[in-house]
Amino acid sequence: MNNKRILQDDFDAILVSEVETLRESEKHLNLIYQRMHEEPQLREFFLQELAGVQQRAERLSAVLCPDEILESAFWTSPTMRPAA
Repeated sequence: MNNKRILQDDFDAILVSEVETLRESEKHLNLIYQRMHEEPQLREFFLQELAGVQQRAERLSAVLCPDEILESAFWTSPTMRPAA
């Protein structure tokens, strides 16, 4: 039982860390976005950073709500679409 508590504590710590990382990334993206008006060459960098943040958020969402990801994958599979 104590081992499960340690695992839960580790999971909670990792979860908090991921949320903090996403918040920091959001602030960073906001700064880049504001600078893009003056420096259009930052657009490609912004889009790359945004894609990385989106991927990280999707992974976190998959951990927190695995049923939603499985259901989404099920219905987007070309062989598993609901009948029309």
